[in-house]
Amino acid sequence: MPVPTTLRLGPLAVSPPVVLAPMAGVTNVAFRRLCREQGAGLYVCEMITSRGIVEGDRTSLSMLVFDPSEQVRSVQLYGIDPVYIGKAVEILCGDYGVGHVDLNFGCPVPKVTRKGGGAALPWKRRLLGDILTAAVDAAEPYSVPVTMKTRIGIDEAHETYLDAGRIALGRYGLLVVVSVIVLFPIYTTVLAALKPGNKVLVHPLLPDGFTLDVLREAWTEG
Repeated sequence: MPVPTTLRLGPLAVSPPVVLAPMAGVTNVAFRRLCREQGAGLYVCEMITSRGIVEGDRTSLSMLVFDPSEQVRSVQLYGIDPVYIGKAVEILCGDYGVGHVDLNFGCPVPKVTRKGGGAALPWKRRLLGDILTAAVDAAEPYSVPVTMKTRIGIDEAHETYLDAGRIALGRYGLLVVVSVIVLFPIYTTVLAALKPGNKVLVHPLLPDGFTLDVLREAWTEG
């Protein structure tokens, strides 16, 4: 299987196709600067709440710090309200010069999921679609691509990745990219659905490191 040399997100060309996953309390401006010193790629700021940005929360806004070397300012947003998400995206693009927005639908932490956010949100398909619409509509005037981070599902009985992918693909083509993070063991049906060339899910696909190793081994054997 040929290895791509460039990842295209709307007007952005990321080469090499490596994306630093946003990590709360980790991927601040200093950490991202250290990563950039090792080479090119896309480095995402730690997750920030959309409500905090819209309401001008000091803690939230203090996280929106970027190094001069960051040619593309990338931020991950968390939220469960389409209105707040849309307004936050507009603020990021218009006031902070952000060039890429990632939406968090993958966080499994109980304090996030019990509020209906993170990995639990894709179970609510209509809400997921409304949030994607609000984010993409707000980002479009600035030509800023929107991606989303999701998981295979809440648990083994509640898989959401296929429906989430279909919603993203059906409305926006490849503007919304699905990054699948493993929550429980990957089954054969999941591996088949994620295989390049399969039209079931959105491509390109950005798996985390562990998932990538599992997928590469399964695809090679298959």
